Amino acid sequence: HNDNSHPPIHPTKKAPNLAGPQKDLYELVARHFLACCSHDAKGHETTVEIDIAGETFNANGLMVLEYNYLEIYKYERWSDKNIPVFREGEEFVPTTLRMHQGHTTPPNLLSETELISIMDQKGIGTDATIAQHIQTITERGYATKDERTHLFTPTTLGVSLLVAYDEIGLEVISRPELRAQMEGEMKKICSGAKTKE
Repeated sequence: HNDNSHPPIHPTKKAPNLAGPQKDLYELVARHFLACCSHDAKGHETTVEIDIAGETFNANGLMVLEYNYLEIYKYERWSDKNIPVFREGEEFVPTTLRMHQGHTTPPNLLSETELISIMDQKGIGTDATIAQHIQTITERGYATKDERTHLFTPTTLGVSLLVAYDEIGLEVISRPELRAQMEGEMKKICSGAKTKE
């Protein structure tokens, strides 16, 4: 089958005489080609719980087991928060202990792209319905979207609704897992793997 597409751009020979932007572009193409021929990176999103003198500390991050293509393609990072590779039950002695004084800060506001990515990770919505979900939360006044920065800000109504659910013991309603479970069940019904009953 010929779809009339051109082959991907790839290096065909060494180019030692390039300089400046031309050299940078050639390096990008060459690294991209080699990365495509490499194995996927391997790792785990992990929570590490550490007990120090009876105090429990937690660290979340990505344990990268094998960098593979990431060693070649320097333009991409898998995570901003890598942690060393640990094994369950492993004991270690920290090399340094530091106390930082500070205060909690609210999480960063989400952009539409980040919100869509999180919804996708949590199994909420489909390509056809995610935009409608986002439109609904803004139309109902649960959040506003800054048209200049494209960041969402929760409104007093949106925050109050979540706090109210938590206070009356219905926090499950405000968590993404419920929506994902509902949509998963609906998909099973649509595919015939489950009945409405």
